[in-house]
Amino acid sequence: MVSIAVFTMKFYPEGGGGSVATYLILKHLSGCKGLSFTVFTGSKKYANIGRVSVNYVPLLNSSNMAHAWLNIIAHREYFSKLIEKFDVIYIPDFLYPLIDLAAGLNKKTVVHLHGYIPISITSIVYRRDPFKYDAKIVTDMRRIAWYAVAQSNYQRLFLFPSALLLLPIRIWLEETDAIIVVSKKQHEILSSTLPSLSRKLRVIYNPPPEVNIERKELADKPRFLYLGGDSYIKGFQVLVEALYEICTKSILSRSVDFILVNKYSPRSLNALSEIAKLCRHDHVINVVGRVSHYESTNLMRSSWGLLFPSLCEESLSYAVVEALFTGTIPIASMTGGTEEIIPTEFRKYLLIRPSAHELMEKIEKVSSLQKNDIEELGYKLREHVKRILDIETIKREFIRVFTE
Repeated sequence: MVSIAVFTMKFYPEGGGGSVATYLILKHLSGCKGLSFTVFTGSKKYANIGRVSVNYVPLLNSSNMAHAWLNIIAHREYFSKLIEKFDVIYIPDFLYPLIDLAAGLNKKTVVHLHGYIPISITSIVYRRDPFKYDAKIVTDMRRIAWYAVAQSNYQRLFLFPSALLLLPIRIWLEETDAIIVVSKKQHEILSSTLPSLSRKLRVIYNPPPEVNIERKELADKPRFLYLGGDSYIKGFQVLVEALYEICTKSILSRSVDFILVNKYSPRSLNALSEIAKLCRHDHVINVVGRVSHYESTNLMRSSWGLLFPSLCEESLSYAVVEALFTGTIPIASMTGGTEEIIPTEFRKYLLIRPSAHELMEKIEKVSSLQKNDIEELGYKLREHVKRILDIETIKREFIRVFTE
């Protein structure tokens, strides 16, 4: 029996896509013969998984990576005692000081990267970033400055010093036994930028989401879903520009509905409201705010397309993956792992260089189809992604990494 300790700051339902992936990985692997899992997390509220023991650790209850590091370093003996009971230490987020403790105890460590933290302290790499293959610390400082200016959020300039944390991160990652990445594109960027880590990298796609929709219930009127909130990196400003053009000019050949999910600031809500007031056509902009995963899945079920004009190299977006599993055509940026999981015939709907003009063009392309065309295309998407993200293949890859 190989005993595996999982250390994470957040555990599902808290956290983002990485937290969802960790939950699904453990759920699928917990029934595997010869493996046992114990989770140590800073989340007070967490989902239970049959054979997995989940334990709340107050010292990991932090939304700040550096603060969690200090807690681990200041309580080395406590964490060493936890680690020594297990064969493998699995770290799916940023608790990298544990690597050093585990190495001192001769324990195997496996790190799971859902972003680009070894080269970008924000874990984000922009698609148009001409320096994304440059590992210099000053390059990441430049990246932070560019993001702050682009967002007109100059408080982010205070993140400058945090780029120095990349130095210990890289040292710790050199000590780990294996690093799991979630797409070939992520592997390519990381291995090209930090060749010393390339031999440790293993590409394993995230498990498929818990979505089971064999048939869509399409709205009669073309409906497009956007899940990114007013996040700059998710392309909100591209969406706003496109909506303004669509609502004030005769851009589309038929009227459509836009459903916007997630968090929006008062300023963003006001901008969307003004665009809706200016609308000369029968288009509808409906901002529903934050919803449960169940509700967002139902919105996917009725939507013709998902709008995902992301500006960053998405390692492997769960939003896009769920769109495929629900038979929803992704009008998504051709970034990161997205292109790897999209069938060739659907790449004509992808955004090559996300802009308002290109987004409008793709919306027109999808909205001009008939309902039965959308249903047929949706079926092809589902069947394709089921083959790509085959859970038995994914399980075998994880077992190999944990036991080899």
